[in-house]
Amino acid sequence: MERVKECARRLTDRKYLPFYFFAVIQLIYHCMMREVPGSDAMWFFRNQLDTYSLKDYLTIRYDTWSSRIIIEAVLVYVSRNMLAWKIIDWFMWMLFAVSLSEIFGKTENPAKTNWVLVSLILIYPLNDLWSAGWIATTTNYIWPLALGTFAMTGIAKVFRGEKIKWWAYVCYIPAALYATNAEQMCAVMLGIYTLCILYLLFIKKQGKRWMVLVPFLFICGAEFVFIMTCPGNGARKDKEIADYLQNYVMYNPLDKANLGLMDTVKHLLVSGNLLFLMFVVLMAVLVFQRTRGFLERLASMVPVAWTVVLTFFPDTFERHFPKLSSLIENNELINGYNYVWGYSYLPLVLYCLILLCVLVCLALIAKSWEEFFGYFFLLGIGLASRVVMGFSPTLFVSGERTFLYLYVTIIVAIVVMWEKNREELKQHPKMMQTLELGGACILIFELLGGLMSASAI
Repeated sequence: MERVKECARRLTDRKYLPFYFFAVIQLIYHCMMREVPGSDAMWFFRNQLDTYSLKDYLTIRYDTWSSRIIIEAVLVYVSRNMLAWKIIDWFMWMLFAVSLSEIFGKTENPAKTNWVLVSLILIYPLNDLWSAGWIATTTNYIWPLALGTFAMTGIAKVFRGEKIKWWAYVCYIPAALYATNAEQMCAVMLGIYTLCILYLLFIKKQGKRWMVLVPFLFICGAEFVFIMTCPGNGARKDKEIADYLQNYVMYNPLDKANLGLMDTVKHLLVSGNLLFLMFVVLMAVLVFQRTRGFLERLASMVPVAWTVVLTFFPDTFERHFPKLSSLIENNELINGYNYVWGYSYLPLVLYCLILLCVLVCLALIAKSWEEFFGYFFLLGIGLASRVVMGFSPTLFVSGERTFLYLYVTIIVAIVVMWEKNREELKQHPKMMQTLELGGACILIFELLGGLMSASAI
């Protein structure tokens, strides 16, 4: 009886209330979701086992189309049962939120931290995950994200000096295998595990604790090699070049990186996804509180001003700056036709200026070099996860779903900045209340948008 009471007491702890709220919202979303006949799951994946055995199907896909054989082995089954997919997908969203909270560990006010965390997750626009149908998109993006985040809770435990329970360690392995079967998540996890092991080995010098992470670095590395050597990925790339971007064969690596960078930063500024705006606003508030220097404050306002203008006043901007607006809209690379015109370089210069201002602001906000490099590598990995799409001819076809990992790193950065500067923000109660009310209004707005997206079909 005492054990039951203790369990009930823990479940009613205030820090879990945000997850109950999150669970209800996700339950409502999933009850509304439907798959149209033309989605990838309905017209293709659900029918494959009627023609092939699982082994034959995966062999064909590996040879002709994709290295995601673990993901697609699951996809061909869940595509045949909508209810099973809804249950698993609801669980994956919960696993992602709880795992992300576990990574942050104990904070001064766990309930407040969890409210901020789940609110930011819900602010991510649900409509971005429908482009190929709910089932295909979530199994290829949300499930690797959730399972990868769960596996990386082990990193947080190692950093905090906590013991990883054997059953959790065993569960991390299949989670990491599924997560790293997705190319972007594989790159993200490979970067994170590499940096964390190097940090523990050479900076913290924590004995042999870093060795706990080595098997997962091996999994990430093996999956990366598997992805790079898969013949199906090469065949798919050739077909997509012919279908979507014929000029792609003329791009050199610098052109591809430039294309990925320009498309990524442009999206952050003009897409209407409010997470980046919340990030730069919070950053600007902290800079204004930390310093009175004109140049420092100006640097903090540059990303805010451009995001606000291009997100909320695009028509006004186009009317006053038609040439620059056209350049940003067309997202055109510097090439043999336009390299002589100075204005052709303006979008790239603008995007680099914005990123430089963000970097300067992070340096002003951080209270130590360790904190600054934490922000730098976190956001750098997130940015790289999307910029690398410039090396794929489906850059413009894949849609907004490829920004998922970048926005997750932005969410983490917002929570970290909020937590590390909470006491400083409390000294300005009106400003803190304004930020909280603004965030609540954005959350309500995005919840309505999520309901519309989930029930739109």
